[in-house]
Amino acid sequence: GPMSLSPEAITRLARLGWTSEGDLRRWHWIWQEGGDEFVSSFLEREEAVADDYRLGYPRLRAFATDCRLRCPIPDVSGLTASQREQHEIIISVLQQDAGDNFTECARRPPPNRASIVYSSTAGLPALAEVFGDSAAVILEESELQQWRDHVLDPAHDPARAWHQESWWKLHRPHWTNEFAVRLTDARQLWVMESGRLTQGSGGGHEDHWLWDGTRAEFLKRRSMWLT
Repeated sequence: GPMSLSPEAITRLARLGWTSEGDLRRWHWIWQEGGDEFVSSFLEREEAVADDYRLGYPRLRAFATDCRLRCPIPDVSGLTASQREQHEIIISVLQQDAGDNFTECARRPPPNRASIVYSSTAGLPALAEVFGDSAAVILEESELQQWRDHVLDPAHDPARAWHQESWWKLHRPHWTNEFAVRLTDARQLWVMESGRLTQGSGGGHEDHWLWDGTRAEFLKRRSMWLT
């Protein structure tokens, strides 16, 4: 029998935008694992994702444009002292992550996938700096929730997700203080969280910082998590 993907599979892949050498290698590997039928079942799922993307992506873009008109990305100089420090932490983590798979995939998602990157308000200028010239859609975390609740099709199947979410955000934790430091409004514990979720699975990590009212001090990195 044939030793490679069928011409029909290659035509269907091209229609879906999977045309690079790397793409074809990956699909050839899928074919080696399970043959023509296996490839065909994968292609059917990809075609369903592409249909969802064609409907969902323009609505996502329009929603994001609307959000920015209502609430432009703040200028760093207009942030409070603690927000400016948060911005510095977020931008430093983004710079550390630059060029890794995770960030590259957020910048340039695979065919028929939208990349959503989100943060807390203080992180929006950092996201704009890093992702402003990329294919990623930038949202503030409450906007993402709004999009999920009111714009995203309620029949949406997460296993067939046409979008991936990546985040770099900073928040004050709800859990009790595990570090032996007295916390007040001036002394705050901050959690810097970054992660990614795509088709129902993901991973990320957390850093813990202590803000003393003037500057933030790094406490520790918590372990990676995966779902």
